[in-house]
Amino acid sequence: NEEQMLVIDSLGTVVASADKENIGKPINALYSLSSELTGNEGWLDGYHNGNKVVVRHHLLENGWRVVGLMSYNNLLHKVNSKLVQLLGVCSAFLLLAVSLVFFTSRFWTRKIKTLIRFMKQLEEGDFNIPYVYSGKDEFNEMLESFSNMSRKINHLIQEVYIKEIAKKEAELNNLQSLINPHFLYNTLSSISLLARKNNDWDVMHMVNHLSRFYRSTLSKGKNLITIEEEINIT
Repeated sequence: NEEQMLVIDSLGTVVASADKENIGKPINALYSLSSELTGNEGWLDGYHNGNKVVVRHHLLENGWRVVGLMSYNNLLHKVNSKLVQLLGVCSAFLLLAVSLVFFTSRFWTRKIKTLIRFMKQLEEGDFNIPYVYSGKDEFNEMLESFSNMSRKINHLIQEVYIKEIAKKEAELNNLQSLINPHFLYNTLSSISLLARKNNDWDVMHMVNHLSRFYRSTLSKGKNLITIEEEINIT
């Protein structure tokens, strides 16, 4: 058999065995052992019917000894089976580890690409970065801070732009208010009458056109005029 369990007495005679024919026979007659069975327990080699076996023995309190025998082929088969199982478990753990690394890398790579896309969008002058936050990790906090920063920059730009336009309009209005239209009209009218008196019709027409121009632009107080008004002025 591939495996045997025997009980022998202090003289080495088999007193218990699954194979009834072995009972009453010396163990040395059944198996060729490499050494004597001594000590409390131990391992040794042996042969049975030309097949190599591994022997394990243990001494009992009454002086008898329990002897277990297993063929090398059966032992190697069990070892190989355990190795295959171990390799299978290691392969499963390796596959799991590779999968975790792959998905973790893909997860962080996607976030990095999102940040790069936002930076390019900001570089092109588009400050509207709608980002839907998911999770509370450090990278999401960084993306959230970047999005908030872009909105604040956009708000500041709009605020500065509006203030600058208002400032220019105020400066223009102030400049227009510094010009006294009535004084200008009276001066131009005086020049026109003087030119007419001297029969200098070209100067008179020029002054009249200039007077109409200023009346249109200053008196009405408009920044924009129609094409018809522009034609009439010119």
